[in-house]
Amino acid sequence: MRIGKRGIWLCILVVSLAMLVGCGKDKETKTQTLGYQAHTLGTIEELDRVLGVTQYDKEIYVFGEADNAGQSKTIRQYTSADGETWKTKDISMTFSADGVNENVCCVQLDEQGQMLIGYETMDETGAVISCNLWREENGESVSLDVAELVSMECNNGKTYIYDGKEIVVYGTDLLYTLNVSNLLDFCVNDKEMAVLDDNGIRILDADNGEKVRADMTFSKLYGEDIRNTQERSGADVLSCRKVMEYADDTTLCIALENGLYMYDTSSQQITCLTDNTDNAYKTKSDILYGYVVRGEHVAPEVIAICSVDDEKRVVAYSDKKEDGRTEVPQQTEITVYSLYYAECIEMMIDVFQNNNKDITVHYTWGIEDESGISVADAVSALNTQLLAGQGPDVIVMDGLNIRDYVASGVLLELSGVKTMIQEDEPDCLQNVLEAYQTEEGVYALPSKVQFTTLVGPASEIEGIKDVDDLIAYIQSQPTPNYGNDLNLYEWEAFFDVLYPLYASEIIDAEGNYNANKLKEFLNALKKLYDVEMERTTQEEITNWINENGSYVQGKDINSLCMTPLYNREYSGQRIAFSNMDNVVQAWKFYSIRHDVLVGNNGEESANQDYIYHIWANEEGNVYIPTLIFSINANSKETDAVKQYVRYMFSTDIQKQYYGDSVHVRQGNCVNLDAVSMRNEEMLQMGTPGGVEEVGGNKYVLFAYFTTDEDMNEYLAALKSLTVPIHMDAKVEEIIKEQMPDYMDGKCTMEDTYQAIHNLLGVYLSE
Repeated sequence: MRIGKRGIWLCILVVSLAMLVGCGKDKETKTQTLGYQAHTLGTIEELDRVLGVTQYDKEIYVFGEADNAGQSKTIRQYTSADGETWKTKDISMTFSADGVNENVCCVQLDEQGQMLIGYETMDETGAVISCNLWREENGESVSLDVAELVSMECNNGKTYIYDGKEIVVYGTDLLYTLNVSNLLDFCVNDKEMAVLDDNGIRILDADNGEKVRADMTFSKLYGEDIRNTQERSGADVLSCRKVMEYADDTTLCIALENGLYMYDTSSQQITCLTDNTDNAYKTKSDILYGYVVRGEHVAPEVIAICSVDDEKRVVAYSDKKEDGRTEVPQQTEITVYSLYYAECIEMMIDVFQNNNKDITVHYTWGIEDESGISVADAVSALNTQLLAGQGPDVIVMDGLNIRDYVASGVLLELSGVKTMIQEDEPDCLQNVLEAYQTEEGVYALPSKVQFTTLVGPASEIEGIKDVDDLIAYIQSQPTPNYGNDLNLYEWEAFFDVLYPLYASEIIDAEGNYNANKLKEFLNALKKLYDVEMERTTQEEITNWINENGSYVQGKDINSLCMTPLYNREYSGQRIAFSNMDNVVQAWKFYSIRHDVLVGNNGEESANQDYIYHIWANEEGNVYIPTLIFSINANSKETDAVKQYVRYMFSTDIQKQYYGDSVHVRQGNCVNLDAVSMRNEEMLQMGTPGGVEEVGGNKYVLFAYFTTDEDMNEYLAALKSLTVPIHMDAKVEEIIKEQMPDYMDGKCTMEDTYQAIHNLLGVYLSE
């Protein structure tokens, strides 16, 4: 283990920790701001899972899992007086309960400084058999009457267990239980227990759980921050996470998404410790595990254990200026724009700012969900800004007509940026970087890709080259036992899978319109949809929507398409037609191919013959460029925005999976080195992604490539992508708006075509 000091401005970087960031404006006079700064004290490099953070006898304690094998485990204890210099001690424990697997959930210290370890015993399916408490003082375990172990507190001879629904309190025996709902966190001192949820803070008698008082002041002021923090509470399900701690008998320290607060429950005085005017920004990719409060509660020091860029960092929050520095360097401010809001873009911005602390990035978007703003209106507003020499510095071009923006002269030529990316990251897909190369230069650089696949037994799907082939294959097969052949149930799902394959042929990159390709798409979509609906009952459609949600509500159907393939003999579904829109879909495919049942080693697989067949046209394998970056030619911060765009192709950015939004699917990495690096990190964690159940069988869903062969096959697939599909959101909106009546059989194909044809004519003439 190495604990080392970092430079002064690294401490400013860490203030972007999602849980401990700027508080914004004072919301009422009850709130005062101290303007704390963050100072990085060091890193704990050997710490993987964080099982507990506490203090005892003026020492800071951090607990992690050192060994996880057999019927015993080793818990590593890290102790420090100052957060900079740490000592380690390993504590071994042996389980008394019988089970297939034991999982340590949380670690605390009692009043004598003895370790208490909460762990779950599970059967071969992964179901929890029992929850147990191991005591260091005697090396014995006792069974707990709780459903699971979420968090634990110890004080005054009592142990408080939260199991997801109740707080269960033990002394020598069970003392009482407390029902809670939407719990964010709880903490205890010698006399009181504080419970925090979106309804406020409740102060209870720690001895019996009786309510002392309810306090709504804090939740009224910061209710939104509480709810946002609740949504992020499962960012690392394998580690602990403490949001609230007692600083003294009546003062709580509370770490929320947008600030670190001290709250006096008697006077209702709120003190905001961090101030975003000084410390600027937050990051959703970072995780707070826990912290301790030291010194006087009026202006205490908070020492936190957190994850930043996959490092376990020790961060001190105080009003002290590190190394005597009192000035913050001049910040360069840039703005990033996308047509739709995308959480993945926001999180990438966070990572960038963590590593480029002299640049502040603001994120804006054109369309808010359910705002009623059309694509045309949003694009028009953006165009007005750009043509006036204003607008955002960096434009995410997904859904925008790149050709028109190049022609209007509002984009910066990026050949130099592309060359620097190629030099910095030689493992980036060169053909993708050149997707928008013209004789005039490069004006857009895609950082991710998606591709459409047909999944199934190799011998059955390799001959399927177009929709007619797919329909013929479907009609040659028995009707599935449940649902339909593709596990698609709403016309919008069929549209979103099929349309990208025709988009660049309907209107190509040069703006040429092919009316016959529009007719071909309309015909193919309706035929495929009708064939599948003929093989699906209304009851099956209703059941699927009730279970999974309506597709139009933004449900990600790609993984769901493949799920029945785990147990194809049960489901009767043999193939899937889906967009491989991120690496998670690839992990899903290889999990299905290996067909590992929970509880066995997976030596046998019923799906070894499965492949994913990349959809192609006459020119080659087609793909959708995503997260496409362009730069405003009138940006006043050219150096900073070039730095930003280059960084979007770095392994730091590309190796992470940031999640997807309804309208913006992240895509697969173009930096292939990042794929390998991400997989190595996940293999070291050794943690599956979850469990899928089909037909009564439970299957392991891996969150990584389990073999080099699988990863290399995936990398080869990315390298094989040669034909970019150019998506124009306005064209897609025009076509999609005419679909409902056509798909319901209320309008003929010819009438639908004519309506779309006329609208496209108007758009193309603008």
